[in-house]
Amino acid sequence: MYITTGKSILLVEDEAILGLLEKGLLEREGYKVFHVLSGEEALDYLKLEKSNIDLILMDIDLGSGLDGTETARQILFELSIPIVFLSSHTEREVVQKTEEITSYGYVVKDSGITVLDASIKMAFKLFEANEHTKSQKEHLETILSSIGDAVIATDRMGKIVNMNPVAEKLTGWNFREANGEDLRRVLKIVHSYTREAIESPVDKVLRTDQIVELGNHTVLLSKTGNEYQISDSGSPIKNSSGSTVGVVLVFRDVSEDYKFQEKITKQANMLNNITDSVVGTNLDLTITYWNKAAERIYGWTEEEAIGKNSKDLLQTNFLEVTREEVLEKIHKEGSYFGEVLQKDKFGNYVNIEVNSILLKNDRSEPIGYIAVGRDISERLSYLRQIQKSESTLTQILDTAMDAIISIDEGKSIILFNKAAEHMFGYKSEDVMGKNLDILIPLRFRPNHSDSIDRFAKTGVSQRSMGSLGKISGIRKSGNEFPVEASISQINLNGEKIFTVILRDRSPNLA
Repeated sequence: MYITTGKSILLVEDEAILGLLEKGLLEREGYKVFHVLSGEEALDYLKLEKSNIDLILMDIDLGSGLDGTETARQILFELSIPIVFLSSHTEREVVQKTEEITSYGYVVKDSGITVLDASIKMAFKLFEANEHTKSQKEHLETILSSIGDAVIATDRMGKIVNMNPVAEKLTGWNFREANGEDLRRVLKIVHSYTREAIESPVDKVLRTDQIVELGNHTVLLSKTGNEYQISDSGSPIKNSSGSTVGVVLVFRDVSEDYKFQEKITKQANMLNNITDSVVGTNLDLTITYWNKAAERIYGWTEEEAIGKNSKDLLQTNFLEVTREEVLEKIHKEGSYFGEVLQKDKFGNYVNIEVNSILLKNDRSEPIGYIAVGRDISERLSYLRQIQKSESTLTQILDTAMDAIISIDEGKSIILFNKAAEHMFGYKSEDVMGKNLDILIPLRFRPNHSDSIDRFAKTGVSQRSMGSLGKISGIRKSGNEFPVEASISQINLNGEKIFTVILRDRSPNLA
């Protein structure tokens, strides 16, 4: 069951008596509720108390001043917070108007506290999932931005779909010009001695379906007229079924030995929520209530659904628990919150996030159940896209030529890419969770730890290659070697994460 006790809600309701009633009902459910009568009051309140509010319950009709939708727009311009709309309107255009602003819920005023409470819980859960996704995205993007390599991504036809500023600088093309162009036009490469054109690395990857590297003496002819000696690698981008859908090309200017930082990520848009279904049944699961959202999600009209047994109609699959265990939990704890699979009228399975509540009469006797369901098929598709993007980003990290190591505030290793494995001789699983000192010679460890602590206090997000001075690493074999390093830091969920980029400067590698 999702715990919301102690969560703070700002209720924006212009009808004072109705507002007091709603406030009382919500406080009985364990919420802290603050009530204002207008959109203007809400804006003023949030200027002073925004850090104390977890969710806003917004009436759409707020009298002669700002209406609820405009108030919500102004709030969201300044503050990231879930907003659930309250209205007596059920017209499609009204609901669509709110969904264009934010998609955490729309509740009809006479739906009752059970539906309202379920909608609030769902809004909190979705908001936390969204915030977690954004944090993960920020971490991955920060790591990528610490890579000074140029990055270009193409589709399967060799058309450019993304490139970072380092690639823009080296090629002389900005992304606006290069977007959709054939890579051969943008990345013109020749042999430094013969000046003969070299086959596009994208063509090699697509032909072999393998990671490829350019040979020595490769020169990039920039659109600006400059020439850069480059070293690069190309890697196929795979979809979830293992098919190659594009290529990522990572290269650097080895003639001038500099690094710039930028991101490449394809993140899908956050899913758009829809109005929740509400299905009421008696204790034997015979359907007694079926709202319009249920008609839209499942396909059956109210007339077709009422009187049917929900177990037979929807054929609910509770995935990791049994129906009997769910009913036992509802009768013991009052509710069940989870994800299920249900069949619609056409035989298709629908992914539903459901909050089932035990209904009681005035004598506290159980009389039935109410299930509030949200179609989360799009959300699951979105999460799969996120996983695909993370897989793509991981592939990019593993094609980087420099070692990339992330540590937490305790100096414990939380990321160790392929280049780091090659540089130090450890497998990733051998060092995960261990202190960074394992990679540093004993005599350098105190100074190195102090250096990271001092950097953490500066508030600077990153320091470039070479800024940490001359340092050394130690391989698993015990051999020391000189390295050049850059460092960056981010604050992730209240904890600092440091990412170090290392380049081996051993004489035989120069």
